[in-house]
Amino acid sequence: MRTTLDIDDAVLKAAKDIAETTNSTAGEVISQLARKGLAATSSHGLRNKSGFPVFSVPAEADPFTSATVKSILSNEGLP
Repeated sequence: MRTTLDIDDAVLKAAKDIAETTNSTAGEVISQLARKGLAATSSHGLRNKSGFPVFSVPAEADPFTSATVKSILSNEGLP
């Protein structure tokens, strides 16, 4: 389907770069990325469990452990 969209110059350049390396078109790349973004929005929504926010992440996401939190706090000079 053809339509006209205003796309940020940097986003279009990135899509064209990806298209060149994957032997596809910028339109195909943007459609694929839009599908992923829309799927992530619908499947990774926040919900509450016992008053605490809980969210889902993709299976391939790196773990975010208490050691990660401690490292970030330390790097930021926070207790």
